[in-house]
Amino acid sequence: MIGQEETFPRLPSSLRPEQYHITVRPDIYQLDPEDFTNEGKVEVTLTCLEPTDMVVLHARQLNITDQELELQAGVV
Repeated sequence: MIGQEETFPRLPSSLRPEQYHITVRPDIYQLDPEDFTNEGKVEVTLTCLEPTDMVVLHARQLNITDQELELQAGVV
């Protein structure tokens, strides 16, 4: 929000993002601009530089309907 200090946490230094694949499909044909919606897909490839039991991804003001985690075989 404008005029208010916000904190934007980052990934920990033990996680290195390698690739991002982002697809967004906006639905701009609404009579009321407040009804604007979009659909999309995000794929993030990370390298874990040290052992961890948690990865937190932030999704401000998003309605996530499906999620999937794929681990590289033999690395877990």
